[in-house]
Amino acid sequence: MNNSNPIIRLVQHGQPRFALDVHPPQDAEPIRAAIAELALHCEKCLGQPVAWANAGRSMPVRIELRFCPERGWGREEFEISAQGDCVALAASTAAAMGHAVHYFLEQAFGVRWLWPAAGGPGDHDAGTVCPPAVDADWPPGVTRHRPAWTWRRLWLGGAFYGASDPWLAEMQFGGVRPATLAALELWRQRNRLGGLEIADGHRWCQICPPEVHGRAHPEYFALVNGARDTACRDGKHGNQPCTSNPAVVRLTAEYVMAQFRARPELDAFSISLNDGMGFCECPACRAQDEAAGAADRAAAMEKLTDESAGAESAAGAPAAITARIFRFANAVAEQVARVYPDKLLVMLV
Repeated sequence: MNNSNPIIRLVQHGQPRFALDVHPPQDAEPIRAAIAELALHCEKCLGQPVAWANAGRSMPVRIELRFCPERGWGREEFEISAQGDCVALAASTAAAMGHAVHYFLEQAFGVRWLWPAAGGPGDHDAGTVCPPAVDADWPPGVTRHRPAWTWRRLWLGGAFYGASDPWLAEMQFGGVRPATLAALELWRQRNRLGGLEIADGHRWCQICPPEVHGRAHPEYFALVNGARDTACRDGKHGNQPCTSNPAVVRLTAEYVMAQFRARPELDAFSISLNDGMGFCECPACRAQDEAAGAADRAAAMEKLTDESAGAESAAGAPAAITARIFRFANAVAEQVARVYPDKLLVMLV
């Protein structure tokens, strides 16, 4: 151990040696959730209320939350500096401060959030491990942290069970209570899931519902076996778009831009087609496939399937339509980028 730069003892023989502090004290409100999380879990580990700096109880060490948007760090980037009698958790956003607090609780006190609280966010014991703090230290020095992945999510949004997204489907068909879903969201935050705000998943029937556009604009929908697929289905399958239609490109771009206007926090919006098959067979779409060499790719795929699984499984293999789909996505992106150059689109392929 370097005696000139010793570890900082937070808890010794079960007795806390620290007080919590916030800087600047005039601006605690933006990070109040992180402050509450730190105080709550420290109290559970200590088995007693935490001390606060400048509140009449002197402690040899301060754990300080420093909210510093003026530093302009990334939205999920935080720094922990430890020197002398202070361990400082610093961040430029509320989300990053939450990450800093949860990382600190894991490392300093061994706190773990194993599963969401079954009884809702107020049931803090369920699924949360807060070991009794006997001795707790923090090493000196400065470390900077940011997630390795900018987007961290357990499953897709959009049409999940039929037309319903996962959150709605859990309540509609799974009997899950709203409080449990709120606890799940808190569990995600504590385990530092999240990142980019993305409305992902299958969303074509959200963008162009057949019950709205099917009768007036059947040309928006895929031509399958000689007929436009406008019959209302389950909101997730069938009813694929005619991606070669310029009006479909325009409709999609306008819908995405409306979403970005209404939800400025979004980083990206999905223009993904519906799940399953039933893609357009109109001459214009087929011409795009042929121009991109779809027949050659389909033949190569049939040969690969023949060799790996037998000729029977390759019978009737559909032509590759990847180029068509990316052509559609790029056309939508070109229109959206004129208004929202910093936003992103998602396409499941």
